Amino acid sequence: MSGLVVTPINQEYRIMAYSIHLEGDTLKVDFAKTDEEKPIPAAGDVIVQDVQTRVRQMIASGELSGGNLLKINGRISVGASYTLAHEVAHLYRVVAVADTRLGAYVVVSSTTPEYPLASRIDFQTGEVTEVKRSAELSTPSFFVRWEGDVLRVEINNAVQVDGDQIVRDVKAQLQELINSGQLTGGKLLKINGRSTVLASYVIALELAHRYSAIAVFDPKIGDRGLDRYIITISHTPDYQVGDRVDLERDPCQTVKVVLCGAPNTGKTVFRDGLKEAILEREDVPQDFYTISGCPDGDGSWFAQTAQKYPDSPIAHFGNSVSK
Repeated sequence: MSGLVVTPINQEYRIMAYSIHLEGDTLKVDFAKTDEEKPIPAAGDVIVQDVQTRVRQMIASGELSGGNLLKINGRISVGASYTLAHEVAHLYRVVAVADTRLGAYVVVSSTTPEYPLASRIDFQTGEVTEVKRSAELSTPSFFVRWEGDVLRVEINNAVQVDGDQIVRDVKAQLQELINSGQLTGGKLLKINGRSTVLASYVIALELAHRYSAIAVFDPKIGDRGLDRYIITISHTPDYQVGDRVDLERDPCQTVKVVLCGAPNTGKTVFRDGLKEAILEREDVPQDFYTISGCPDGDGSWFAQTAQKYPDSPIAHFGNSVSK
């Protein structure tokens, strides 16, 4: 790879594209909407900058003053997860992120034995439980490895596990890379690959202070022969959160499939089935992505949650809609 170009984000006045507010010990996060309840269109670089701006406003006003436990609940992108994790981690001894499939928050950062890393905090009762790794799981649920000058992250589709196990596997993989001397720190860390929100929090919290800046690949805003990364964490004036980092690469043959249609016609269900079929193939490309047209929250988690927890409210809602 060559031809790195950094493009600063446009700083002109605009409506914030991301919403963050505190309710008790829970940080509520979501993609912002207009007064007419319409999504505010924004690319990933704008969203990460708005996350940083809003959190720093809350810290300056005393609204986010730190403490023992911060729970995070709501819709968020992978890139924004890096920024948010870095901005709040130093304020709280424990950070836990909501996992709707589990009906619990999963601890992604902890400095106290009360809340072990990857433990679950039940949505309703607040009970803390720690589910141990299954003895049948012979391979990690998540891969982290070096490829050139890029940290490659990848969900292992060969195993089906819950979010807390992914947190454990990500932490273990990162520790192996650190112990082997591969993650030695430096100026700019570029991260590319399919990740989960929980995994992104763990990676950000583990690596944020080993590198001057961290840039995360955004598949929505690249171009042919060009990989585009977004600066999500920065400790140097050389990079600002929200800057775009372009890397030239050899163009390759790509296929894009666009699904569109009227509401409630089965687009999400079809997309889910198509995605699963592709991921089961042995020759699935490493850079395969599925992307929603707008961040309305109707993602793959819906079908998976309904399948795993058929008695949950979300499953009943899905059944009523399908009828």
